[in-house]
Amino acid sequence: MAENDTPVIAPPVGATPAAVSSTSTSAPPPPPPTPAATSTPTASASSAFPRPKVLLPPSSFPSSSSSAAATAPATLTPPLPAPSDEAKPTMAELQAAYASTIQSNKRAGVGPDAPLMTQAMRDKHESRAGGPGRRAFEEIHVRFRFSDRTLLEYTLPSTTPLPNLYPLLRSALLSTHSSKPFTLYTSPPKIDFPEEGITGPPLPAALPGRPRVAKKPGQEFRGKTIGEMGWGGGAIVSVRWTGAGDEGLNSSAALAPISEDLRGEGKPLEAPKMGETQGGAAPAAGGQTLGGPSSSVEGEAREKKVPKWFKGIGSEKVVDTSVYTSRKIRVPFLFYMKLSKVAKDDT
Repeated sequence: MAENDTPVIAPPVGATPAAVSSTSTSAPPPPPPTPAATSTPTASASSAFPRPKVLLPPSSFPSSSSSAAATAPATLTPPLPAPSDEAKPTMAELQAAYASTIQSNKRAGVGPDAPLMTQAMRDKHESRAGGPGRRAFEEIHVRFRFSDRTLLEYTLPSTTPLPNLYPLLRSALLSTHSSKPFTLYTSPPKIDFPEEGITGPPLPAALPGRPRVAKKPGQEFRGKTIGEMGWGGGAIVSVRWTGAGDEGLNSSAALAPISEDLRGEGKPLEAPKMGETQGGAAPAAGGQTLGGPSSSVEGEAREKKVPKWFKGIGSEKVVDTSVYTSRKIRVPFLFYMKLSKVAKDDT
């Protein structure tokens, strides 16, 4: 090939000469802009906390009819047929679930597969669990509940300090609400955990002759972890806004001020499944049906069955006791039999 010869690139099929000339003379595209090295304080702070599971109330989702009308395509396609049977776990999944249950029971010290422990080991296990007979959970599911029933679920280790729940929740709030004061509480019974009360070192033990210092609300929970609160494997912690002018956030109509990215990941909260009966419920035995007398009334009308040895105990007879007294009296049947026996013996 000669030095002045250049390779000829065939134009694409259907391309115009103007398009070919513009393609051959156009400069290469510029490189994509690099993202900024700095990030917002909220994003950097939230990256240090685990990602919660968002459960939105059913009322926050549009109804099925309105959503179907809004998202209906121009040409309707037939829906996919429903599966004939539900998906069943495989043998490998069942074996893995069984093995994980056995391992968790061994770590918790419960079940027939738990290792043997000495008295010192049992005392240590009970002190970590919070008392005798309590199970020590390594992980606790904590759900933060807002006034509109929106839930943020975290899976935290049981050694998490109680005051850490406040920065954990603030990392999931909007930047306009993360600085507003609020109080966490559990109910029932209603127990408040104010941030200024539970934050700080544990209170020293009261000494004899020392004046008792007035405690602030929540100071008795200083130095405790969520595993020492007696919540078991999970707890629902409600949020109450205490700032001036924030009373409207405690209304059930107020939307939970969580970040938009978390709200986009939210899933509807499943309603509790109640027992459903197909058709009319059959009346229980001994009950009363509409339009008819009670079967218990009919049972009273019928003669009650009693054993033979019990018959006549409650009946009364007129006995001629002229042998012993000068008048006739009513005596129970058994006493009548005794009198008859005495009369026979006398004769």
